[in-house]
Amino acid sequence: PLLQQQAPAVCRHFHKVILGEAACWQRLSLRPPLEISCAAITDAVLCCLARDHGPKLLHVHLDGAKLLGPASISTLAHRCPNLRSVTLVGCMRVGSAAVRFLARQCHKLEVLRVAGCAAADEEAGADELYPDSSAADAAASSMASSCPLLQAVSLSSLNLDATIAQLLVNCPRLTAVDLAGCQRLPCAQPLLAA
Repeated sequence: PLLQQQAPAVCRHFHKVILGEAACWQRLSLRPPLEISCAAITDAVLCCLARDHGPKLLHVHLDGAKLLGPASISTLAHRCPNLRSVTLVGCMRVGSAAVRFLARQCHKLEVLRVAGCAAADEEAGADELYPDSSAADAAASSMASSCPLLQAVSLSSLNLDATIAQLLVNCPRLTAVDLAGCQRLPCAQPLLAA
């Protein structure tokens, strides 16, 4: 019922697909040039999609979905164990704890783009062992230990070079690393000074 009420607000075509074509749910992508706005995707909509189509979903691309929070990402992680790629760039309400849970639950991930997701918890407490670490460092560490198939990542708000080293050592297939939002990394300081 909830999905039937909210989906028409997103798009009539989207609504038809939800109701009639359950087999097509391997890819959920709302990236441009589609006319469907990610801004209309809420936690409730994503949770319903994950519950109804979870094991079939392989790719979820929701860059800029500003209404998504940790609840929907946790449900996605729990219900969609076969995910291969997730992009949530700029989903500022998601937070690093949800990204950590996603990494721990979805071991088949090859692409994980979560730059900007740490905005929700940038002020979160530091790790006791590494007082200079951020919540984003903890999330990236979970990626490194749980997702050995990673080929591409996009991260922000990292504070420790050791986090990058851990990713490079534990994810041998990693060929694309976007750290554009990581100005506080010690290795970035010489580049920022130039």
